Amino acid sequence: MFLRMNGTMQGLLRLIRHEHRRSGHRVRQTVMDSIEQHLRKIHVYGVERVLTYLDYNGQRLADSESECECFVDRRIDEDSGIETWTIYINKSICLSEELQVLSHSHALTK
Repeated sequence: MFLRMNGTMQGLLRLIRHEHRRSGHRVRQTVMDSIEQHLRKIHVYGVERVLTYLDYNGQRLADSESECECFVDRRIDEDSGIETWTIYINKSICLSEELQVLSHSHALTK
């Protein structure tokens, strides 16, 4: 699942626009364009298992593995300086209401 999929991203943008209007603010298109560009840098994956570990100089440290429900990997490209976020979520966990909405909106865009 990617946030950059048009349906999911457009849904998030509509929610942001709606909240601004509800609070009495009008959001400029340049601001919405900026938000959309940032959303394109977020990737979300549902995976069977999320396993993390520690490494030192590229070597996995023994007995450092840990299974978790989710993991966020933030990277900055050394050449471009562009920051991207990759989120891994264990598909078998009970999803919070917010994640269920996100998963449901993804299913509707397929």
